[in-house]
Amino acid sequence: MDINLIFAIIFFLLLAIFLYANRKKISISGLFPLIYVFMIRSKFGLKAMDKIAKKNRKLLKTIGMIGVVIGFIGMAFVSFEILYNTIKLLFNPATAVGAQLVLPISAKGIFYVPFMYWILAIFIVAFFHEFSHGLFGRAYKIPLVSTGIAIVGVIIPLIPAAFVEPNEKKFKKFSKKAKLTMLAAGPFANIIMGILIVLLLIPITPFVTNFYTPDGVEITQLAKEGPAKMIGMAPNTIITEIDSNPVKTLKEFKEIINQKKPGDIIKIRTNEGTFDVPLAEKNNRAYVGINIKQHSIIKKGRSILLAKTVSWIYELMIWVYLLSLGIGLFNLLPVGPLDGGRMLNELLGKQGKQRIAFKVISLFFFALILINIFSGFFK
Repeated sequence: MDINLIFAIIFFLLLAIFLYANRKKISISGLFPLIYVFMIRSKFGLKAMDKIAKKNRKLLKTIGMIGVVIGFIGMAFVSFEILYNTIKLLFNPATAVGAQLVLPISAKGIFYVPFMYWILAIFIVAFFHEFSHGLFGRAYKIPLVSTGIAIVGVIIPLIPAAFVEPNEKKFKKFSKKAKLTMLAAGPFANIIMGILIVLLLIPITPFVTNFYTPDGVEITQLAKEGPAKMIGMAPNTIITEIDSNPVKTLKEFKEIINQKKPGDIIKIRTNEGTFDVPLAEKNNRAYVGINIKQHSIIKKGRSILLAKTVSWIYELMIWVYLLSLGIGLFNLLPVGPLDGGRMLNELLGKQGKQRIAFKVISLFFFALILINIFSGFFK
C-alpha cells in the first residue's frame, strides 16, 4: 500500500471523528457558497491550556514578553522585505515574488506542496500557532470561549486553519501587555518551532539517508521558457548522466553545470531518453531551466516499508519547518486581521490619528501582498 494512502486514511479518520463529535457546533459565515468560512467549534485543548498556564504563569509571562519583542522585530523585518521586494518587482519583473499562495496545486504563481504534506503541515502549524495564543492568553487569565478548526473557501474549500476564540468583550478590557503577549504568541511559536525542527533534522538526516543510495536527480519543475521545457523534457524525469559524466547526486549535477557556459549544448541522459539541451543564460551563468531534487533508491537488505515511512516523516518535517517559518513571519505583517496587524493596532491605540494611521499602514501592506501574489501568476 502507498505510504501516502496510509497516512491519508489515518488523518481523515481522525478528522471524521472530530467532526462527528462536534457536529452540533458547526457554523458557516460569509457569502456562501462564494466566499465563506466553515467553522467547527470545540473545547479541545482548553483544559490543557488552563493547567499549563496555572503551573507556569510567571515563566509564560516572561517568555511572552520575549515573544512580543521578537514579534515587533519580525514585523519590521518582513515589512521591509515585502516593500523592498515589491519595489524590485516594479523595476524588474523577473524578480522572484515575496508572497505566494501555498496550495497543493502545481501552477504558476502557486507555492506547490504535495497534498498530504500540505494538509498535515498546515494543521500542525495552525495547531501550535493557536495553542500558543490560548496558552499565553490564559497566563494572563484571558477567558477563552472555544477552539476549533476552520476551512476558508472561495466556491470550493481552499485553506484549512485552526483558531482559539477569546471572549472579545472581556479581551478588550485587558492590559496592552496581556493583549500583545497573546497576539504575538502564535507567530512566535511558529518561528521557534521552525528553528527547533531544523536543529532536530541535523542529527536525523544521516539516519534517514542511511536507508537510501543516490541514483540521480529528479526534475520537479520546469521554467516556462527554459531550455529543458523547450526541447520537451518533463517533470518527474530522472537525470542520470550529462555529457557521459555520471550524475548520482545534486552536488555532481551542480558541479557539471557550473563548468558550462551559456550557449553550450549538453547531452542529458535520463530514464525517458537522451536530450540535447542548449544552455541559456541567467545571472551570468549557464541555465538549464529546471528545479531538481535528489532521487534515491532503497539499499538492498533494508525494509521497504520502514524506509518509506522514515523518509515520508522526514519530508513532512521539512515542509512543517518551511511552512511554520513562512506562516509565522507572514502573520507578523501589519495588515488588519493578521496577528501583526492586531499587534500594531494595540500599540498605536484606537483613537483619532492613530486609528487613521493604522488603516493607512494596513491597506498599504495589503496592497503590497496583492501585488506580489498576482505578479506570480504572470511570470
